[in-house]
Amino acid sequence: MGFFVKKILLRKSLIIFFTVNICFGKKGLRCYDSKMEIEIQLFFHVVVKRRNNSSEIHRLRIPNEVIEDHKLIEDHILDFYKNLYAESISNVPDTSNMEDFISSYIPKLVSSKENMMLIKCPNFLEIKTIVFNLNGNIAPGPDGFGGVFYHSCWDILGQMFTMLFNNF
Repeated sequence: MGFFVKKILLRKSLIIFFTVNICFGKKGLRCYDSKMEIEIQLFFHVVVKRRNNSSEIHRLRIPNEVIEDHKLIEDHILDFYKNLYAESISNVPDTSNMEDFISSYIPKLVSSKENMMLIKCPNFLEIKTIVFNLNGNIAPGPDGFGGVFYHSCWDILGQMFTMLFNNF
């Protein structure tokens, strides 16, 4: 019997299997036909095995020959990718001095002076200016507090914000 004939027969068996299961429950089903359960399990094992076999490379054709040995196929594929990426790695300049290496690929867009300005901690007046520039009528943020809260409680929160940003 061919695979597709067995597939059709097993589909019919599954319909009977589920009909009996619904009518009699699992207890009645086991009494009905345990051979059918074994056939269904075998069917699904065959399907899974075929699916797993289809994801492998069984034959590889290279210019003058066909390779069927799994070890030789693996070695050929490994060599192919080693050679492919080894050529591109050989063109990379010397990386002994990483700062020069990085600067050759990433341009400097920020000067040292600008960088110092960007990384310095904000002072009390800068934080206060930012907080008071918040619109008082905006909807609350994820913390549940709107701009009015920060304006009205600045005397309490100001020092805490400054310490928070300076310790960050």
